[in-house]
Amino acid sequence: AAADSASTLNDSYKQSSESLNFAVENLADAYSKSADKVAESTTDVASSYAKLAETMDIEVDFSAVTEGNGTYNEQITSLNKNLTALNAIFELQLDSNLDQMMEDLNSTVDQTKKYQQEVQGLGQKLEALNTVYGNMLAAMNVNMNH
Repeated sequence: AAADSASTLNDSYKQSSESLNFAVENLADAYSKSADKVAESTTDVASSYAKLAETMDIEVDFSAVTEGNGTYNEQITSLNKNLTALNAIFELQLDSNLDQMMEDLNSTVDQTKKYQQEVQGLGQKLEALNTVYGNMLAAMNVNMNH
């Protein structure tokens, strides 16, 4: 029963960690896709402004917008790198914590097995002692009746 409980707990830990890893990976992937979309949108907006200026035959200085877009793209790239690094650290810590939990769980299962064996041995010794005691009482009763 203890081994089944430990196995169920082990499965539960594995499912929880897999679910958490999947959620973190999905979050990082969604964030990366969003950052790519924002970068594309920014580039599209700058391109649209340039086309509009050409159409209206107005000389417009888009260097500030282009420079701002470059800075924005650099910040988004830096943010993506930081998120990736945090995700890697989280996975390492989760793996090390999971390994420690598994070691503790396996140790507990081994100790439970040893305890169960000792209790069985004690039961067998007690049964043998009762048999000896019963035989002594039977022998005493036989000798007293004769």
